[in-house]
Amino acid sequence: MSTSVDIPLQDHTNGKFDAIETPKSVKRVVNWPIVLAVVLIISILVFIIAFITVFFAIYGGIGVYGFNTIYAANPSVEGQGCYNLNRAANNPSNYRPSYCGSVNSSIPRYFLPQSNWSYVTFQSRTIKDEGAVDPSMRIKAILMLSNPDKDPFVIAVHGIRSCKESVIDNIAMLWKNGFNVLALDLRNHGESEVSSKYPYASFGNQEHWDVLGGLDYLLANYPRLSNSSKNIGIFGESMGGSTATVTFAVDGGVNLNAAWLDAPAIYIRDTLYANIVMYGFDPNYVLSSVCSRSKIAWPYGCPPFRYDPETLLSTIKPGRHVYFVSKTNDKIVPINNSYRASEKLIKQGVNVTTWFDIDLNQPSYCGSHCDMIGFKPDQYEQRMVSFFNDHLVRLP
Repeated sequence: MSTSVDIPLQDHTNGKFDAIETPKSVKRVVNWPIVLAVVLIISILVFIIAFITVFFAIYGGIGVYGFNTIYAANPSVEGQGCYNLNRAANNPSNYRPSYCGSVNSSIPRYFLPQSNWSYVTFQSRTIKDEGAVDPSMRIKAILMLSNPDKDPFVIAVHGIRSCKESVIDNIAMLWKNGFNVLALDLRNHGESEVSSKYPYASFGNQEHWDVLGGLDYLLANYPRLSNSSKNIGIFGESMGGSTATVTFAVDGGVNLNAAWLDAPAIYIRDTLYANIVMYGFDPNYVLSSVCSRSKIAWPYGCPPFRYDPETLLSTIKPGRHVYFVSKTNDKIVPINNSYRASEKLIKQGVNVTTWFDIDLNQPSYCGSHCDMIGFKPDQYEQRMVSFFNDHLVRLP
């Protein structure tokens, strides 16, 4: 049984409606302190993001610029000492002294007859080693022959953004005094091969393979040299001193008995630090940015490298002979490099000789770097020739 319920309907016919109560409007109250706090937080976050972006852009830019300034070494950025515009006119028979030795007017007396020198080419030493990124490079060199059957040989190594022509004055002194000399262009320098991937300088880390290639060239062409470790010496200036140090250490005394190091950049990071300070920049910030860039730009990382002169000093055996030359006011490679290295080697039993010039009143050319030969050529010649004569063998 269903039950019906009557639901009263409103009368719509007379245009009258029962009043429907509408809710009262709610008055919104803005919490301004909270709004301002949110806006402030957003503004701070935007500022922080912008600051970080700008910071890393500047940091990265400094890293790129600093890396290229420090390590770039291909022939397009070589210094005046390489005579790129007139290389053919600068050879052992007719040359200008390197720009840091421009005060030396006696150099012409060392010009060599054309018949006593030639250009040679060889490959850098090839070896399977995780540290050898470009192990086989074509190297060009100047070979000066005095008497290859009897006289000792010296391998000469130039500095960064320089070339074999820049050390002609040094090696001509040796040739005039009865030494055979091989002066090479390091990879990415002069007329030697330039790496397609890494056209940089690494202070001996990679370049020592080139010097060892030169050593292999001499041993292959003059077999008598392998009979004794006292047949071959090495000369290096600036970064060439770094490279010579690495080569000397890696050789272990098998073929090289004496090393003449002119202002060698052995403590690489300290040397870079001093140069950055000299130009008025924050060295820690710059070196940090350059190091970050180094991890991207090449596989060698940051100093100390795998083959690093500072690290390898400790492997140089007692009884070998090293001569350090440096000037107290050298602004490019501070004399502390030679001081520290000589003290360390003396403690290891290495026979060390030093020539540290302390005449601060001398005029400065190229930051007083590698210019001892320019100011005191006669003394430089006498000391260098005596050093190699004392520690290398000359056959009767």
